[in-house]
Amino acid sequence: MYLPEIRFCEPNDLQAVLKLNAESPWPWPESIINYDFSPASNNELSYIGAFAANQELLGLAVIGRERDLKQDFKIDAKTGVLMSLLVSRRFRRRGVASQLVMAAGDCAGYLGFKTLILRVRRTNIPAQNLYHKFNFEFPKNFVIRGYYSDGEDALVMSARLPLNLK
Repeated sequence: MYLPEIRFCEPNDLQAVLKLNAESPWPWPESIINYDFSPASNNELSYIGAFAANQELLGLAVIGRERDLKQDFKIDAKTGVLMSLLVSRRFRRRGVASQLVMAAGDCAGYLGFKTLILRVRRTNIPAQNLYHKFNFEFPKNFVIRGYYSDGEDALVMSARLPLNLK
């Protein structure tokens, strides 16, 4: 297992975040990330990075509050959202994603959340397996049909905090 430094991303990490985001098969629009790091941002998001000793960004997790999930899923002020989890291709299968999930859970608990939810592509079985290791489950097989821009469904997973490994 690789043991990176886990810390909040700072404004001087923006270029590294954009570079890692560009590696994703489903990158966020750069304009959103730029806004999140700008002083004008009113988003309540925390970017948590996994950094190598040379400060290379190996992975990141983004947590925040849910604002748009309105279907049959109970959301309240005590619910946080793991909005993104991304690890550089070169550092996958080394435990970086697991460390970021734990850090996101710790951060969410510190912010007062009692539950952490996430959305994952129906076809992303490796990610689903990772989240199951931390006791994320599918509440009533909750699915958001056509959630992603390519029309793929999102599965909603939920876990009580603090996170624990199975």
